[in-house]
Amino acid sequence: GTSNEPTTLAENFIWFNITGDGTAGLTATTLALTGDSSVVDGNAASIVATVTPSAATGSVTFKVDGTDYGTFTLASGTYTRSISGLAVGNHTVTAYYSGDSTYRSSNATASLAVTSAE
Repeated sequence: GTSNEPTTLAENFIWFNITGDGTAGLTATTLALTGDSSVVDGNAASIVATVTPSAATGSVTFKVDGTDYGTFTLASGTYTRSISGLAVGNHTVTAYYSGDSTYRSSNATASLAVTSAE
């Protein structure tokens, strides 16, 4: 008689090749940084991260010149971070929005100048 049994183990499996970044179906977001672009040495800069749409939840991570300045939970799509103790000169502030089950991650970069108090 004949048999309908698979002749090799490979016939028992269906292989899937899934590509993509895992964000299919998620809503795109925009992250904007606003606030102080320049402060006098010794003063704190106030930087506001705003995620659009504002219904986005999750967290935003701040970095200055590549150094981690903390991760914070968004409230109504925003978080304000006070940054102090930077040396006189130009600095790069970057914020990363983590994304959530509905919204994609995003990031933004801004410049911050610390000027001499003299």
